[in-house]
Amino acid sequence: RIMYLLLQAKTPLCICELIDVLHKPQYNISRCLTILKEADLVEEERDGRILLHSPLYNSLNKLIFESINAIDIRENADLYIDIENLKERLALRENGKVVVTYNK
Repeated sequence: RIMYLLLQAKTPLCICELIDVLHKPQYNISRCLTILKEADLVEEERDGRILLHSPLYNSLNKLIFESINAIDIRENADLYIDIENLKERLALRENGKVVVTYNK
């Protein structure tokens, strides 16, 4: 689900945004991001004190990302809800910058 969100977002996401979208504990999101980073599927960049995550585009990951993007969210309720939550969370950004908050 995290990889799908990172691909669909079209912008790097911070962990607080993923926590708010997925309604999962910080520990779980961090652990998954670490696994994705170690698998060379995700890259990180720092924007001040914020660590942003985005897909690591390269020829090796192309097929994986194409397969993930091919998922029909109309047939997956969790992903559909995730995308709706992502739209709401990204709307909180100010001038394209992450607003750090944890929605309950």
